Amino acid sequence: MKKFKFCPHCAGLLQTQNNRQVCADATSSYVHYDNPLPVVAAIVELPEGVVLAHNRSWPAKVLAFLLVLSSIKKTHKKQWLEKCKRSWVWLHKVPVW
Repeated sequence: MKKFKFCPHCAGLLQTQNNRQVCADATSSYVHYDNPLPVVAAIVELPEGVVLAHNRSWPAKVLAFLLVLSSIKKTHKKQWLEKCKRSWVWLHKVPVW
């Protein structure tokens, strides 16, 4: 991806800090996170049904597909397996793989 040279908010010069481009102007809080990051969505189907996500702050019937921010260092399948493992351990408090 082509690097930005100027802040899109104030047109100030960008400088590199912690491997990210940040605006040199003290009044701007702009940080370029190398977005957009590709997102991988998947449908997880178990014998009991399809797994969907729900956030506590959402209304009761609002559900979403599970999403993973894509990494160029890993395959989509590997990313999903890792996400499922982490989610299962977090939900059930026991490692299963």
